[in-house]
Amino acid sequence: MALLEAMVASRYSLYMIQETVPAKGAMVTDMLRQDSFLLADRALSRSGTPGMMFAMRLIFFDDFAIQSGAAIPI
Repeated sequence: MALLEAMVASRYSLYMIQETVPAKGAMVTDMLRQDSFLLADRALSRSGTPGMMFAMRLIFFDDFAIQSGAAIPI
């Protein structure tokens, strides 16, 4: 039920990587809402660099977010 509720509240926006977090993901900032959080994505923790921007839909949980489909690099 928690996943279903989080999916309903998902949001599409522009996100910029602030820093990578090894083996976990990246700290990103929502460029439209100006809030920061952990994006849980192990592949992004290895390939991402600060300043990279993406347009994507994210699903939010209490202390992290996950992707919900393909990210479009900007």
